[in-house]
Order: sequence, then structure tokens, then C-alpha cells
Amino acid sequence: MSEFKIEYQNDFKFRINKQYLYKALQSCASIVNQGSMQPFMKCIHVEVEKEYLKISSTNGDSSMCVILNPSEIKDLNYVVEQTGTFCTDSTYLVDIAKNIDSDEVLIENIDGTLTHFSGNKAEYKINGIDPANFPVLDFETHGKTFTISNAQFLNAISKTSFAASDKDTKPVLTGVNLNATGDQIIFVSTDSYRLARATIKIATEPFKVTIPAKMLGTLRNSFTEEDMEVTVSDRYMLFKQNNVTFKSNLLDGNYPEVERLIPASHTRQLTINRTALISSIERTMFLKTDNMNVLSFQIDSKDSISISATSQEIGESHEELTGVDYTGDPIRIHFSGAFVLQALRSLSAENIVIQLNGEAQPFVLKNDADDQKLLQLVLPVRMYN
Repeated sequence: MSEFKIEYQNDFKFRINKQYLYKALQSCASIVNQGSMQPFMKCIHVEVEKEYLKISSTNGDSSMCVILNPSEIKDLNYVVEQTGTFCTDSTYLVDIAKNIDSDEVLIENIDGTLTHFSGNKAEYKINGIDPANFPVLDFETHGKTFTISNAQFLNAISKTSFAASDKDTKPVLTGVNLNATGDQIIFVSTDSYRLARATIKIATEPFKVTIPAKMLGTLRNSFTEEDMEVTVSDRYMLFKQNNVTFKSNLLDGNYPEVERLIPASHTRQLTINRTALISSIERTMFLKTDNMNVLSFQIDSKDSISISATSQEIGESHEELTGVDYTGDPIRIHFSGAFVLQALRSLSAENIVIQLNGEAQPFVLKNDADDQKLLQLVLPVRMYN
């Protein structure tokens, strides 16, 4: 039987350090859409130049580029005998780079058809797609640019992105809205049942955009916590750190004016130990009503607080808690245990503040009463007896 071949007539041959190649391929593979009907969205594009190796990928909504330059990476051991390009399924490339039995890997084209990978004793011959079918990706910076530490940016995203919607009925709500006012950036996400807001003090040109919440993982896995350069245009955000560039399309649509949802004042305020409240909610959440973790929160005074849950199929749970301080009239409120748990985990203070109004009105969770950096808001669940 003859060997299956797809001829592209694109010669190349080079040698490179396996670990640097593997890490770069991993970064680009992290955004690949293996479920796409478009072959190029499953692939990683590799451009072999004398001065550098350029590795890139795209899923249509976001793109990644990693440049391996021997002048910047001293032990890259990058040696090029012939320049060229190839485009191969990301799964195969990552697996080969991870498992090949050598510290360096030799990669070359065979007869304009297969890409050949050689280690010590292991070798692979893999088909790909015609590199000409891979789209031209623009990683140039066109827009408003500022510098911020990835650790600071990620912290704000991680404390807000979980409140974004996981449903595509209103796509703009699946993202995190960034509103730069000149001296700060306000990060907000909401799924209409809860809201998370974080603020970073930083000088930038004003802008207001919404980025997909799912991009958090890419920034965490492919970038270090050091400073990165961020460019904002009316169509995308571009993040650049050293040799790695990540570009994400923005979400279309007007983000709702959420500030009007946040209560300007409150009639009740509870201060309570955050860890104790988290533990109590976790112990109660196994009881579900209509597949929801609806808990009842009864506050009479700082010394008389209870969390309870009832399920017709399972039974009921009741637990007493003691607060640090409470002002206001008694109140009984019902809420999603999962929503409040995520809000509490985003906070960091030993004793946190919960500000409430009526039983049917949204309540706010903060690290302290005057905290302007982080706010979590949750809408109560209406219960009908």
C-alpha cells in the first residue's frame, strides 16, 4: 500500500532545544479549537527563519504568537539549515515535543509532504495542512497602550470573571467589562443575578471595552506575573510580554450600566468571620431545591445568626453562627449558596462586611465597609411557600 501524502513543496530544516519548543507549542495550543470544522483552527503554524522561530495559532476569536530568538535565549540551540513554514495539528506537535527522547529535536520537511521529527532513537513523520491556508495574523499594536503587571491584571480578572454569564443568550454578559477613566480601571462582570466589581489604580487613556471571561486561563498559563504591555483598540485587546503575544477580540454590544444596580446606602450591616461563613455554607450546600443551592440566612443580632436549607427529597439543615457586629433590624434572606461562596472566596479579609436592605433587595459583600477596590453583589432568591 502506498503512503498517503499531501504535497506542499515547502522545504525547511532546523534544530532546537526541546523544552523551549514544548513550552511555546503549549502556549499556542491552549487557544486552539479542536472542535472546529476549519482545519487551520486545529493547527499550529510554524515559521522557520534564520534569525528566529515564530509559532502562532488562532481560534477565530483570539490569536497567540511566540517568537523564539537565539539572541534572547542563550541555550535555545537554534540552528537553521533551511527556512520555510509548516502547519500541523496542535495535539500531535505538543505530544511529540513533550515525549521525544532527546534534549534537542531536529525538524525537517521530507519531499515537500511530511514533517519529520527526530530525537535520539525516536522519530515521527506527520502530515499537516498547506501553510498557505493558515490566515495572516496581525500582531501589530494599533490603539491605546499601557503597561501593567500581569499579577495585578489577573487578580482583578479572577475576582470578577466568575460572575460573568455562561450562557450565550446575551453574549456581552459572558465577558468582563473594563472601564478606564484616566486614573483607574474598573472591572465588572454580571450574569444579571450577581455582580462583581474590582478597581485598579493606574493611569491610562480612557476606554471602555468588554473582553471574554474565558481569556483568563490564557493569561495565567502563558504569561508570568511580570509587567506586560496592553494595547486596546475598538476591536481587540493585545497583551505582549517578552516573546509572547496574545490577542483577543472584544465582545460586541453595549454593556449594561451596572452602577445603578449597586445600592447607594444600606439599612443593615453584618460583620462576620469569612472562614466560618464559608465553612457553614459548604456544609449546607448538599441540600438542593430544584437543583439549586438555596440557603436561608436569618440575622436577629450578632449573637443570633443561622443558616438553614430544606429539601423535600433529602431533608433539612440548620446551623448557628456568631457574628462580630450587627446593626439594623432582624432580617431573613434567601440566596444561592454557590453565588455567595464564590463572592466570599474572592474576598481576603479575616472578618468581612455584608450590607443589606430589604429581603428582596440585592446585598453587598466587602472586605470592609469602606473598601472601594472590591465589591460583590448578590440578588436574593424569591421563595414562595
